[in-house]
Amino acid sequence: MFLLRKFRMKFILGVGCVSEDILRRALDGIGEDIELSLQGEAGVPGESSMHVSLGTDDPELVFDICSQYGRIRSAKIEETTVSGR
Repeated sequence: MFLLRKFRMKFILGVGCVSEDILRRALDGIGEDIELSLQGEAGVPGESSMHVSLGTDDPELVFDICSQYGRIRSAKIEETTVSGR
């Protein structure tokens, strides 16, 4: 039996023209229970943000990918452990 480290991440991503579908596809495979919510007017720089919530075992990779689409703000990461066999 061993313990796996999992992380629950919540953050705001300042976006310009990025849709929920594009970001979901970028995070597919590295995140689970992905929740995205666009706030503000899409396509208007500085006027829209994406609220992101997901579970992952690699938060650095999530931040690396998301930083390609916008500026990460207000990040919160909670660590949990899951037992495995």
